[in-house]
Amino acid sequence: MKINSISQFLLDKFEDKPMSIHLDLIGLLRLGKNNKERLENFREILLSVEDKGGTILIPTYSMSYTKNEFYNIKNSSSEVGIVTEFLKDKDYNKRTYDPLFSYLIYSKKEYNQFYKVNNFNCFGENSLIEMLYNNNGFLSTIGCGMRMLTEIYFLENKFGINYRYNKTFKGTTLTTEGEEINTEVTYFCRDIEKYPNLLSNFITLENDLIKNNIVEKWNYDNIFSINSVSFKKIENFILRKIKEDPFYLTIDKNIKNKWDQI
Repeated sequence: MKINSISQFLLDKFEDKPMSIHLDLIGLLRLGKNNKERLENFREILLSVEDKGGTILIPTYSMSYTKNEFYNIKNSSSEVGIVTEFLKDKDYNKRTYDPLFSYLIYSKKEYNQFYKVNNFNCFGENSLIEMLYNNNGFLSTIGCGMRMLTEIYFLENKFGINYRYNKTFKGTTLTTEGEEINTEVTYFCRDIEKYPNLLSNFITLENDLIKNNIVEKWNYDNIFSINSVSFKKIENFILRKIKEDPFYLTIDKNIKNKWDQI
């Protein structure tokens, strides 16, 4: 497997900018003969990018406090797929202490504030996602659609949309040393009371991004393929769309149910 070549290929694309990657195992199909080999090779790519000075973020969201569970950085499961759970088990020391929306940070740069037990604002000021935004980062996917980009909630918060609001969740985080620390985390939630039938929907956005050639498709030798979009570019696109339709990023629950039945 051309680990070094693939990692250099990625670095040549996003250079010194950070990149988050949402992914599904199917996107790693050509990285090995079986799932074990595919997962291990993908991890080696991430470590190679890190070793060369790049920064890649992998979501390992646990949503622990919303479920009234302790957040255990080592043992709280990632709810975003088998790949992220595998990486979390291998590299939990790289996992951030956000008890809802944690990430693994593959980077040699200093991100110490995210490795400390603290009160976190998942999609607001001083968040890891704000760092990604401020550094002109990329939002990327492997094996799944751009509809999976959770970081868009940060933009909704920035734009001040009215169908979401900041809600505080309290809970307990268990450190790697076994210490229990009570913290609070702010989550930009859907306002279910005001809009009970409204759901998030990024499918239209995904289709529009593709139609307008905003998504960059990076392919290395038909072995490794990744779709990416600049955080700032997607911001400008969404801002234009929600000026035309404030509910551009949502869908009515009743309409979705009809779609699901077709």
